[in-house]
Amino acid sequence: MAQAPDAQRTIRDFEKYQLGRPDDWVYDVVNGANECKSVSDSRELGRRLENELADALAVNTRCRGVTVMRDPHSDYDRGWFEVYEKNEKIKNQSDYWSLHLDYNPGHKTYAWALFPDKAGGDPAGPFVGGEGDTSKVADQICTVVTRQGATIR
Repeated sequence: MAQAPDAQRTIRDFEKYQLGRPDDWVYDVVNGANECKSVSDSRELGRRLENELADALAVNTRCRGVTVMRDPHSDYDRGWFEVYEKNEKIKNQSDYWSLHLDYNPGHKTYAWALFPDKAGGDPAGPFVGGEGDTSKVADQICTVVTRQGATIR
């Protein structure tokens, strides 16, 4: 965010002196800073992305039969421990996938990675990843977890 004022000044100078358009990264810095400033707690941005992705997974017909669990954040979610315990009980009984999202404020696309885990948490194979907007990411994730894509060994 420290670069945001310089990026805003660069954009103004390009416009003022009719120098054309600055590189895309300059706009990315400004957009990211503006998105971060739009919330009082930056974790809210991550939760917003999680909610958007959960909604996209819920309406994706490829995900029929898939259960999505969200592990709570101990410093962010009230009653987190009870939810955590329920999730752990389920994860100790069944194989599952751990999803990691790589979100950059101000961007419409992001990277993701799924890690297959055996019941109890031991790794069950190589991770699979991709990137895209929320709709594309949901479709990619559904393809992987329902085993409609290739088997990676």
